Amino acid sequence: MERQKFIEGIPVFKLFEMTGLCGSSSEARRLIEQGGGYVNKERVDRFDVVIKVSDFNEEAEILLRAGKKKFHRIKLLDKK
Repeated sequence: MERQKFIEGIPVFKLFEMTGLCGSSSEARRLIEQGGGYVNKERVDRFDVVIKVSDFNEEAEILLRAGKKKFHRIKLLDKK
């Protein structure tokens, strides 16, 4: 995903929907509220947490997890 999108930030439930880990925003909200949403191996306790560039690791990646077995890695790309 482009770095520009994360400068202002994206709500975590939207990321779960955009990556296909959840079929809709409401499904993503339920998943997070029930304790099944993780960002970088840490449980997300609020669905309206905003993910920004500062949340990415040194390799410019972030790992999303829905439940026990569904993972998605997001890598930042610089727009040329």
